[in-house]
Amino acid sequence: MLDSFLGLPLHPLVVHGLVVIGPLTAATAIVYAVRRRWRRALRWPLLVALVATGVLAIVVRQSGEALRDRLYPMLSSGGAPVQGSEPVWLHSQLGSTAGIIGLVWAVIAIVLVWWFVRPPGARGWRGRIDVRDEDARGKTPLTVTDVVWAGVLAAASIAALVWMLVAAHSGASATWGNLL
Repeated sequence: MLDSFLGLPLHPLVVHGLVVIGPLTAATAIVYAVRRRWRRALRWPLLVALVATGVLAIVVRQSGEALRDRLYPMLSSGGAPVQGSEPVWLHSQLGSTAGIIGLVWAVIAIVLVWWFVRPPGARGWRGRIDVRDEDARGKTPLTVTDVVWAGVLAAASIAALVWMLVAAHSGASATWGNLL
């Protein structure tokens, strides 16, 4: 189904979108995690970028598997790579891992966007009144929980970014390594 578009393989077409929007989304998530004042402004752009990144990641993975199966049918059943197909096999493995890490990252990021923008006094996950009420200056005090969750979001974003770049580099090497 996600094999070609207008007679061209779909994978190299959509992978460029992911290579652009994926790192931008990860960078936005990192800024969102560390810059408390920017969270309200970045909330919706980050959520839209996360959804777009997730959709593109699914299309990239499905189209990549279709392209691999078309060009290297022996790899489609989980077989060992044969002479000349090792770079494609490695890229397929790294892409699958990047997809799993990306999915976990997207879920973490979406949940934490909700966590950070709850209005002061909103009920938390345990049904209690949240401790994030504004102080006398109108500022929300920083809690240990906020710092931990910001660290989790930043770490997950960095992991997703690294895996996206590793998988993208292996694909570029598999495609262009012997030609240049």
